[in-house]
Amino acid sequence: MLLDPLQQAWQSQPQRTVRIDADVLLAQVRRNQRSLAATIFWRDFREVVVALVLVVWFTNSARELGWPWLSFSAACAWVAGYILVDRWRHRGQRPAADQTLTSSVEDALREVEHQIWLLKNVAWWYLLPGILAAIFTFTYISIEMPGSLVERALFLATGLGIFFAVYAGIYWLNQYAVRNELQPRRQELLAVREGLMQSVDQPINHEET
Repeated sequence: MLLDPLQQAWQSQPQRTVRIDADVLLAQVRRNQRSLAATIFWRDFREVVVALVLVVWFTNSARELGWPWLSFSAACAWVAGYILVDRWRHRGQRPAADQTLTSSVEDALREVEHQIWLLKNVAWWYLLPGILAAIFTFTYISIEMPGSLVERALFLATGLGIFFAVYAGIYWLNQYAVRNELQPRRQELLAVREGLMQSVDQPINHEET
């Protein structure tokens, strides 16, 4: 992960005296913060744009396919709105230029933990609205469509089965990102913070060149 050099820097220090290059550590933390912020921004930008395009598409499709498809428009609008509100709530938490090393680590850790929370709870704020829309729409269509009860039940089971399979894949990908990207990054930040806390009563010097 990106913070490996930080963790190795702490582990390589002698146990009696902590000697670190605070400027190097601070620069590394800030680079990681900027990298994560850029990744999150473009991810959210992509999700919001796609969601808004789908709102327009489902709204137009509802004119031909029937009003139940508006439920998908509402689901996509919810996702876009949730992402925008979440970014608005965290708009004032950008790191300052003169931020200390400890504050930078704390801010980076807070952002990583927030992203972990978002992805761990993706089922209710991101997937659930679409699931409810699919259940409502496909159930309505199966009731209104011509054919035998078996044919309508088969249509409902097939439609929902494909939909749930896709959403299960999305959920798995998000949890994979938590386990393999965000959690390791969180553990490394915790290790750096612990090292900083242990060095409070120790001299922290710049390495001589």
